[in-house]
Amino acid sequence: MTLSLRRRDKTQEEIDLDNELLEYAQDIAQSSHDSKTQVGAVVYKPGHFISTGYNSFPPTYNYGPIDMRSDFKHPRIERS
Repeated sequence: MTLSLRRRDKTQEEIDLDNELLEYAQDIAQSSHDSKTQVGAVVYKPGHFISTGYNSFPPTYNYGPIDMRSDFKHPRIERS
């Protein structure tokens, strides 16, 4: 059995929306206190936003400038 997925070309409206969402994710990334790895995310379902987010330490973690150094930060990061 062969499964074939056809990809259709996007309309200009869809391309424009994709670009707006990417710009929004980049804006959200600016909220991260980690200037080296700023990452923003947008979860969008046609018609409304589901969620947005950016990388950071947990809200209960009191971090300081030393926490942003790679040698200190990387061993404390949990990857998913």
